Amino acid sequence: MSAQVRRHGLGGERVGDGIPAPRFGAGLAPARTRLIPGRALAVLEVMAAPLNAMHGYSSPELQAVLERTVRLAESLGRPESMVGGMAALWASRFVQWRIADSYQIATSALRLIDPESELSGPAHFAVGGSAVSLGMPAAGLRHLQVAAQRARGAVW
Repeated sequence: MSAQVRRHGLGGERVGDGIPAPRFGAGLAPARTRLIPGRALAVLEVMAAPLNAMHGYSSPELQAVLERTVRLAESLGRPESMVGGMAALWASRFVQWRIADSYQIATSALRLIDPESELSGPAHFAVGGSAVSLGMPAAGLRHLQVAAQRARGAVW
């Protein structure tokens, strides 16, 4: 620790004549330990992007947040949030090379999505990519073709 940090007491250690340095956040009321479930889901959904940016899709922290997001969305009956969490969780498992898990997540998400939904194309892409990686090229190709048709010229 630098002399300047010690001199100014920024690390919570003793300063000068043995007087304890103030700790940041001292005296604040303790945070509430429980959030309203809908707010907790919103917090989890907002946390995912920064965790991904800081640590990447293979991060165990991101995976834990995504798993909690999916469970909470399911318990609250929020299919859009559930499918969104499953899509991100698919990517997390896929880059961890947990392909069988990613395939299971993708197929579960595909079953939840209306075939005419905007999410149908990305779900077929996830199933197709996982299937090809698992050595099922024919099944994977069928899903990737559907994904390409649903993209309607869009670039993902």
